[in-house]
Amino acid sequence: YSVLQHTHRRRCITCLHEIARILQPEGKCCLELPVRHGLTNWRHKPSGEEDDYESWCVRYYSWKEIHSMFDDVFADVAIKCDCYFGIGVRRDDLDLLPWKYKPIVVASEVMKAAASILPPFRWLSDSVFVSGRKPQSGAESLNMQPKVTSRFDPSENLWILPWLVCPVSGLP
Repeated sequence: YSVLQHTHRRRCITCLHEIARILQPEGKCCLELPVRHGLTNWRHKPSGEEDDYESWCVRYYSWKEIHSMFDDVFADVAIKCDCYFGIGVRRDDLDLLPWKYKPIVVASEVMKAAASILPPFRWLSDSVFVSGRKPQSGAESLNMQPKVTSRFDPSENLWILPWLVCPVSGLP
């Protein structure tokens, strides 16, 4: 949640391929991304900083970009509304927020409910959950090949992989 939006678009695609690589066949992932033309996100104009590979600014995506990135890697891609009136406006945080912000969270939840009844409202969400499934085999997995030339290329932030181990199996 709220991580890949800070990576350069090329790095984000690399991350999606890496997620797919480590998932078991038929494994699922769910990620959050901000939508460029959301109810309040439209006011964020693209800056030159988004093109800077080293910048960690927020990148806003169009629905078409989101579909394209995920469809190239995963099967059964689905997009679901996350929140309105900002990025990260979550009911889970309601008890942590000052009273002046609570109505925004409630309004976001009302909009999510409205979108489930009136699907066009989903196009107004400021961030979305994108889910996908790793294909098991065959033609579905043709696009699964990682686009990174080296797993340990520091420019891709993957140089730490040798130190990462699964807490259950102890394997890389």
